[in-house]
Amino acid sequence: MSKPRESVPLPNPKPDVDLAPEPARVLRALINAGAQGVTTLELLELGCVTPKNTIYQLRRLGAVIDTQYCQATGRKGTTHSGIARYVFRYWNPECDNTNLNYDLKETA
Repeated sequence: MSKPRESVPLPNPKPDVDLAPEPARVLRALINAGAQGVTTLELLELGCVTPKNTIYQLRRLGAVIDTQYCQATGRKGTTHSGIARYVFRYWNPECDNTNLNYDLKETA
């Protein structure tokens, strides 16, 4: 039985991409954040268990995502330095590997 997939509309010429729920949620958050991007802490709050791995997998599928490092404040008010901020740029249709024979990590 195949795992559920979600269609995520893309802001560039490729109309959409089908992903497993967690990477779909992360990609939507990145697209909605625009140039501001999303930090690792924000992705954790969205329920992404391993943000770095999910970003890596999205990149393998064709997402062009910049990484910047910044200070960020966590839920408890603690300031953390060296936190990754991810900014979605576009989907590279030439690198489109959405037919790879593996599911983007679905955590148990």
